[in-house]
Amino acid sequence: MDTHLLARRIEHLEEAGRHTLEALEMAARLGDFNRGKNDLATPTAILAETCQRISQLMRFKGMSMYLVNELTLEFEKYYESDPIYGGELDREFERLTENKTIAWALQRKKHTFAPSEQGHDSVLIHSVATNNKTMGLFLGILDEDVKTVMDSSLSVLSIILLNSANTLENLQLLKLNREANKKLAVKIAQLREQVASRERAEAELEKTRHFLDRVINTVPDPLMVKDANHRLIMVNDAFCLAMELPRETLLGKTQHDLLPRNDANALQRTDALVLNTGKDHVIEFDMAKPGKRVSTFSIKTALLSHPDTGESILVSVLRDITEQKMAERMIRAERERFLSLLEELPATVYVLNMDHTIDYANRRFREIYGDPQDKNCFELFRGAGPTAPCRNCPASEMLASGTPRIHEKDVGESVYQFYDYPFTDTDGTRRLLSMGIDVTEQKKATRTLQQAKEEAELASRSKTEFLANMSHEIRTPLNGVLGMLQLCSSTELNEDQRDYVETALESGRSLLTVINDVLDLSKIEAGKFEIEKTRFEPRELLRTVIQTFAHNARNCGVQLDYSVGEGVPEVAMGDGGRIRQILFNLVGNSMKFTPKGFVHASVSILPGPDNGTARLLFTVEDSGIGIPDDRIDHAFEAFTQVDGSYRRKYGGTGLGLGIVRRLLDLMNGSISLNTEEGRGTTICFRLDVGLPPDSCVRRNTGEGSACALPENMQVLVVEDNRVNRIMARRILEQNGVTVHCAESGEQALQKLQDTDMGCVLMDIQMPGMDGMEAAQRIRNGETGEANRNIPIIALTAHAMEGDRERFVRAGMNAYIPKPFEMDTLMRVMNRVLSKPDV
Repeated sequence: MDTHLLARRIEHLEEAGRHTLEALEMAARLGDFNRGKNDLATPTAILAETCQRISQLMRFKGMSMYLVNELTLEFEKYYESDPIYGGELDREFERLTENKTIAWALQRKKHTFAPSEQGHDSVLIHSVATNNKTMGLFLGILDEDVKTVMDSSLSVLSIILLNSANTLENLQLLKLNREANKKLAVKIAQLREQVASRERAEAELEKTRHFLDRVINTVPDPLMVKDANHRLIMVNDAFCLAMELPRETLLGKTQHDLLPRNDANALQRTDALVLNTGKDHVIEFDMAKPGKRVSTFSIKTALLSHPDTGESILVSVLRDITEQKMAERMIRAERERFLSLLEELPATVYVLNMDHTIDYANRRFREIYGDPQDKNCFELFRGAGPTAPCRNCPASEMLASGTPRIHEKDVGESVYQFYDYPFTDTDGTRRLLSMGIDVTEQKKATRTLQQAKEEAELASRSKTEFLANMSHEIRTPLNGVLGMLQLCSSTELNEDQRDYVETALESGRSLLTVINDVLDLSKIEAGKFEIEKTRFEPRELLRTVIQTFAHNARNCGVQLDYSVGEGVPEVAMGDGGRIRQILFNLVGNSMKFTPKGFVHASVSILPGPDNGTARLLFTVEDSGIGIPDDRIDHAFEAFTQVDGSYRRKYGGTGLGLGIVRRLLDLMNGSISLNTEEGRGTTICFRLDVGLPPDSCVRRNTGEGSACALPENMQVLVVEDNRVNRIMARRILEQNGVTVHCAESGEQALQKLQDTDMGCVLMDIQMPGMDGMEAAQRIRNGETGEANRNIPIIALTAHAMEGDRERFVRAGMNAYIPKPFEMDTLMRVMNRVLSKPDV
């Protein structure tokens, strides 16, 4: 062989080996996708890396990478290396697809060259596929400078595309793996949640089971559960207690093991009935234990299915109804007794239903109306004719509204009073209970009582009129007597004459006290006595009472004095007039029954409620004859005296202490008496009085006192009685007043029209026009506008309850009852003239 040729072959083989080694190195460098970039996390990134590596192997104008759509199995372009040639590559892809070149290249699974559409360039087509699956397609237009392509380069290209396909497949597998892992994690979490939920459910079930066991054992009634063979599989504590056996002994037993034969057979028949029908059943039986009373039990048995095995089980609840049965027997007995009472009741009793039928009627009803069986109420009460309820039936209205009614109705010759009561029965039905009572005799008695009441009221009115007339007829002359005596006492008298006058005045005032006591007692008994609340001075009140009896005390040689304790308020709020009357009666009694010695009156303060009030204690003590022990309880009774015989030494009406006690009761006070026969008596009474504000606590400085009247004042005295007219005139003239007199209301109106008067003293009872009418006409302006507000003071012998209010309504400014004291007249006139609106 030619050595030159052999050497050239060796050179070619060495060059081929060198190219092969270079190709292998390039294939190892470019085909290994595990080296280099590690961010190939998307198909686009892998395809871009593939094109970049191919561009290092060969020169292309442009390259496009396509992937197979898993749903449509068509190629979709995922990457292009140069957008300038993108359109050209798209056209080449469509052309090569249409002429089946791409399909042929895919079938070959090798590189395939095809001329471009213009024929100037070469298009390289290569599948991107693994051994098992076609992943995509590579399409590239070679650079026009590339004339030939080495086989080694094409081999490396195939390796790059194969590895690219494997990387894409690995990416898909990784994605699927991740998705599978996520699904697996979700599934595992779901399974864990299911396991936890099941564990919680089992725990709750166990908790519920324990709770139900506790509930069952807490049930006070015995409970037992049996299987289909009548053996006990569960019992509660109450059942164990009732059978007096432990639970371990009872479980597995049957009725025959625990109860007498007859009771056990009855229970077994009940169990069989429930098993066959599936319906609940209740029986009652008596059970007796040695040494104990017989007890009655009610057993209710129900059929259930076992929650685990599905077998039929029997649940029985025992209830001790011994007390219930005893109560039912008592109720039946009471009902029979009640019905017996209704039957014997001397009144009609019936129960009406909503449909107007009578549910029950007692014997008295049947005797009057007949047997109501199969009859409506309108047929029974109105006869057989009516076939419909009465129009505006009151029973229907009461059943609808629930409002009871009481009415009267004539039944034959008798009068019955019916009490109708709608009620709801135990079954929820509305019914009407009616009871009629024969009130014929009661009506007659009522009429008799009414007639007696009218007669009593007439007698009371007659008594009141008599007292009023008696008061007027006595007070009118007594006013003249006392007035004249007061005028006489104001003149110059020697010692004997003054003693006569003062004695006469004292006697007249005593007579006035008797009259006032009689009238006050009448007012109290009639319930028309009212307590006033005005300002008064305790010290001054006590002083004036003592001063009244000073003359009598001097004549009798009795030491009469008074004292005021420390802390007694200067001014208090209460009925000073009634307190004065009480003290007057008590001091007067002590003076009467103390022939020698002393009479001492005092007032002191007691501890009491600190709410703007003061608790005063008035005491009247004497060294008189005292009261026998057997008469102490009667001392405060009206019309009662210690010595009521004809030979009694001391006079009096017996009203004094009776009035005192009643007045104190009206003022919420109290009185006590301490006495010893022959040694004297001490009477104390307690009263709570109000305290005025500090700004109002002051001594009387002359307001309302008997001070001088305005000079040149003209006063009209309207009085039909000549003596009283003269007395009033003399008293006023002594005080510097010009007096005009009128004997009737007509003369008074004329005098007022003719002369300007400063005040009017008006008698009430006069012939013709009385004082009330005259005052009203003056207020109406009939004597001129100037006289509309002239002060008018009523001077009257009317002193009954309500007189003062009537006089004020007629237009009087003040009221002075006859007989009156000179000081009283001047004090009232001064007060009215200073405050004409009072």
